[in-house]
Amino acid sequence: MYFYINKIFPTILQKGRCKSVQAIGWYLEEANMAQFSTNISDYNVTPIHKVYEEVCKDAEELNLAICGSQIVGLVPLEALMQAADYYMEKENLFILEEDQKLRLVINRIGLNSLGAFSPKERIIEYMISDDNDGPLVSMDVKDFVLTIGSRSPTPGGGSVAALLASLGSALGAMVGFLTYGNKKFYELDSRMRKIIPPLYKTMKDLIQFVDADAAAFSEYMLALKLPQDTEEDKTLRAVAMQEGLHTAIRVPLTVSRLANSMWPYLKELAEIGNINCKSDLQVNSMGSHLKELAEIGNINCKSDLQVNSMGPYLKEIAEIGILASSFSFCTPS
Repeated sequence: MYFYINKIFPTILQKGRCKSVQAIGWYLEEANMAQFSTNISDYNVTPIHKVYEEVCKDAEELNLAICGSQIVGLVPLEALMQAADYYMEKENLFILEEDQKLRLVINRIGLNSLGAFSPKERIIEYMISDDNDGPLVSMDVKDFVLTIGSRSPTPGGGSVAALLASLGSALGAMVGFLTYGNKKFYELDSRMRKIIPPLYKTMKDLIQFVDADAAAFSEYMLALKLPQDTEEDKTLRAVAMQEGLHTAIRVPLTVSRLANSMWPYLKELAEIGNINCKSDLQVNSMGSHLKELAEIGNINCKSDLQVNSMGPYLKEIAEIGILASSFSFCTPS
């Protein structure tokens, strides 16, 4: 990582101040600047923002200005998210979206000062990930509903349950946002900062299961259609069916777990949240029907289990049913 300063000055990082960091500096006479180059071998020991802040601290003591910084090569997303968390806490900011957190980091450590920093080209996870949405979540609402009501087994109850759970989390997040920053409920801001993020994250996490459930069913159906002409064919078909069932059970099981994990936050929102959002909590498909959502997941899992025993999952499914029935949902009166 390079830092550019408008004049040369003595060594910034004294030995021991920043562990797992190697550094060297030199003067660029043609630019009338000093370049300070660092190699951060372990950003979990010394984060990027720590190094940057140390450089800024010493530069300020010498009455010198930081012109900007550059990251050479690729950088892990986690390293930049650590910096985002640092500046959010330092400046008392409340940011949920990843791209907004990245913009904050790019701005605070001057990554755009000497040249454009493109996250899609410089962040490792963005270089190798495939973020294309599935065909179901890419549909508009009308087409999705018509597809559900068509003469086709997929998408079915599992996809609908995932969507309902995601929408329920979304409504919970909305109530949190409409409470946060409201003068009438200013004393609740600290609580909303803790309640909103898990609801918002679960809302986004559940979206993928709309397509995942349909894909899991298709995987099992393809396994059923494999040939059975020889003993080898039968063995391969049995293995494929087992793997298909594994996926078919894991998807609704995960949806049920995620739905249940939202209970404490929704319950607290119902007790202290913006009273004007009472109706939103009452129609909250996660809040008022969370037990039913969990049961849908249980039923989907059990129907798969009836086809082929998957013993290790029985205990987990039973636990989800217990969780679903252990809460009573209430809304503000």
